[in-house]
Amino acid sequence: MQSLMAGQICAELVDLVSLAERVISGEEIEITESIEVNGVDVLIIFSGLKEFILTIEGSKEDMSIILRSSIIPDLAITLPTPVYVNLGKPVIMEDLC
Repeated sequence: MQSLMAGQICAELVDLVSLAERVISGEEIEITESIEVNGVDVLIIFSGLKEFILTIEGSKEDMSIILRSSIIPDLAITLPTPVYVNLGKPVIMEDLC
C-alpha cells in the first residue's frame, strides 16, 4: 500500500465523521451491497461518491457497529449502541448524471 499524505487522511476522516453524524441522526442511508461474513453483517455504503463499510456484529447488549473507510481500512469509528441504521434503497449512478 502506498503511503498516504496527511491531507488525504484528514479529508477521509472528515467524510467518515460526516457519514457517522448522518447515521447517528437517523438519516436514511443508502446501501449498495449487503453480505454476511462469519456472522458479521457487512454493508457497503456510498456517500459523496465515496465508498464506506458499515459492519454490524453481535446482538443486543453485545452489538458492535463500526463505520470504516474503504480507502484507509484502519480509519474507523465505532458507533455507540443502540444506534438504529435507517437503510434506504441504493442510488442508481445514472440518476446522478
